[in-house]
Amino acid sequence: MKKIYLLLSTALLLAACGGKKAQDAQAEDTAADSADVTLAPRDTMPMPMIVFTTDDGYEMVYWTEVKEPETTAEPDDTRHDEWERQQMLRRNVALYTKLVTDDGKVHAIRYKDEQTKDPDGNDIFPGELHGHSLRPDCCARFVLAKGGEVVQGSVIATDGYLASRKVLKVRPLDRVGKLPATIVSQMEQKYGMKADKRNPGGIVCQIGDRYQFATLQFAGEYKKPGSKKGDDRRYALALDLIIADGDSVFDLPAEGWYDPEYGPTWNADDEGEYHASDIFAAFEGPYGLELCFKKLAPESVTTGLYCLRDGRLEQTVYAIYHSLIDEPMPLWKRDFAAMKKLYLEAEPHEHKDVELTRWCWVYVDYDSNQVMLSDKEGEQGCIFNFGNDKKFQLVGTFGHNIKPSFAHNYIVIAGPAGGPSYYYEVYHLQGGKLTETFYGTEVYGDMSECSLNGKDISTAEGAAWLKAVPEAQQTNLYWQDIEPKEQ
Repeated sequence: MKKIYLLLSTALLLAACGGKKAQDAQAEDTAADSADVTLAPRDTMPMPMIVFTTDDGYEMVYWTEVKEPETTAEPDDTRHDEWERQQMLRRNVALYTKLVTDDGKVHAIRYKDEQTKDPDGNDIFPGELHGHSLRPDCCARFVLAKGGEVVQGSVIATDGYLASRKVLKVRPLDRVGKLPATIVSQMEQKYGMKADKRNPGGIVCQIGDRYQFATLQFAGEYKKPGSKKGDDRRYALALDLIIADGDSVFDLPAEGWYDPEYGPTWNADDEGEYHASDIFAAFEGPYGLELCFKKLAPESVTTGLYCLRDGRLEQTVYAIYHSLIDEPMPLWKRDFAAMKKLYLEAEPHEHKDVELTRWCWVYVDYDSNQVMLSDKEGEQGCIFNFGNDKKFQLVGTFGHNIKPSFAHNYIVIAGPAGGPSYYYEVYHLQGGKLTETFYGTEVYGDMSECSLNGKDISTAEGAAWLKAVPEAQQTNLYWQDIEPKEQ
């Protein structure tokens, strides 16, 4: 189980920097039930949250466990605090009725349900973003109130929040714009460093009519003020910037790591360049400008809010999620049940006594997924394709002397058929689909009868078709039990 590092501000669900009002509202929310939540004052409304778009809706992914954790005496154990904040969201989740997109449009949504169990009934680990669409996230799920095609969007908000804010349109620039020289000079003087000419940063998006979001990267090592003696870390520095009315600038330092030989870095594989956050929605209200952001890194996604407060640019980090990339397709108990049913239906008499106990992936067509099931001895089994229609299709079965082999885009099931006969089934998969099916029998090495896609073809045509099939590749099969034994 991978450890998730999570940062969550106490301002997560309430107005950032709201002082005593925010604290009072937090206590009020904690005691409230979702059935009778009343959040009348504008400054106690839950803040906008970051969601992730799926094929059929939107997910507000949970950052900590759903069950209440045990309290420990460890001073740095914040799990219970994080759980309490997440509970506030779960109680108020039905209040989130609007999806705000970066073009400033607002769409009606509704809370659908909560997803905390996988299809096998096991708890889903929170704080993870799964790369495969069939692997569920631990989350609250939302859908468009009126149905229809899913709109790309990353921010949900309450009616109360939107009533006191103006939604601003976010316009990403086609290419990063150059920062005004006066602003660069101002920041160089403030931090005593020179801008990095190789990776200077720049303006990344226009927000409404007044604001721009930008970054500035400095060259060399940042001598961090107040560093403790004995601190061996060496720092790099970049800035997140909000430019107002073309000349007023508000900056927020982003500290990285500096190596004299390799230069600066902020995230793995960033090649020494500080990458700006993506701004997905912007609001201006009683406390100032508020920007909802996601910051992407190779194996993580950080979500949160930038706020302009009393002439300062501040950041509230909601969560740091672990991104699980290159995940294989999951197979659930219901999937194995469906495949076993199709196998039995194909040849009820032949297959009724076959117990399929293990499975493995076979890599034939990379536009879909092929899985092979077999009995304990590997003597009898079947091969399925899971295609673009997200359904299992029985490709072929094997048993006794008829065995499978694999080549690029081809599955061959063949073997001696008694006497001088040799039997072939060849399946051609391409683009996620089964495109051709060939059956043929050779006698003494010569094709005697054959068909392609259900139609008889001449023996010459069959022999030529079979000859064009690539040679089988040596395949290392990683077998797993359909019902894993408990450790």
